[in-house]
Amino acid sequence: MNTFTSLLLIAQIASLAYGQGCQTTSGQNCVFPSKFREMTLTKCVKADYDKYWCATSNKADGSVDTYGDCNADCPMEVHDPTKECITTGNYQCVFPFEYNGVTYNKCTDADNEGKKWCAINKYPNSEQAYH
Repeated sequence: MNTFTSLLLIAQIASLAYGQGCQTTSGQNCVFPSKFREMTLTKCVKADYDKYWCATSNKADGSVDTYGDCNADCPMEVHDPTKECITTGNYQCVFPFEYNGVTYNKCTDADNEGKKWCAINKYPNSEQAYH
């Protein structure tokens, strides 16, 4: 194998590992994995947007920094937001949870003046565990 062929092979492998060969409609490489809310994205998703998208860059913690619309040939993950409960602070609810000795499997308005809330996994075992 000559040097050019070796470099080409390495570049193709790196491209696949970086974004699984997937690009946005503007030609940017997708970055997988990426964190969005409490999910780890390994494919293009339709979360919170009417088109399939992917991260084009991540922040230092791995969460999505910038994104773009995916090409039609990218791997797609079906995302059903109706199966997900997100707080107004963008935290994913955790069910079941216990509050004042009662177990909840959905959001509740207990002790919150009629406003629905849930437990989140961002700050377990603290006063900030509920949102």
